[in-house]
Amino acid sequence: MEAHDHIAALDDSKTSWNLKVRVTRIWVKCYRSGSVFRYNMILLDCLKTCNLCIKYKPGMVLEKS
Repeated sequence: MEAHDHIAALDDSKTSWNLKVRVTRIWVKCYRSGSVFRYNMILLDCLKTCNLCIKYKPGMVLEKS
């Protein structure tokens, strides 16, 4: 099995990680017109570290919680 990074080890020293997580919650944010502009997800890794992940169109931004 390939090595992977843990959420607690994420920092700005690089821009690419190999994460193994479970999505525990997901919800959609929409404009009033109904079109989706982002997906919010709560991620959980094997160390039970939680993180809020916000996926915008077109890229992804991670915000540590």
